[in-house]
Amino acid sequence: GTTVVTYNVGGWGAVTLGSYINGDNNLKADPNNYLFQHEYGHYIQSQNFGISYLSRYGIPSSEHTAPPYLMNNPS
Repeated sequence: GTTVVTYNVGGWGAVTLGSYINGDNNLKADPNNYLFQHEYGHYIQSQNFGISYLSRYGIPSSEHTAPPYLMNNPS
């Protein structure tokens, strides 16, 4: 199973590493919560692909969802 950790801030979504789903205050450990559903899919991917999850799914997903200011001004 997974452990859901929420932070009392909004607007950044969520990220999954291993069995931990970390997210903003829109994330609820509820099968009807869209953000939880999406991140649980990443959890399943990470279980199936192990460490290669990061290069196959984790990093590409973060590139598609990064805020425009990070994509235009990488550090």
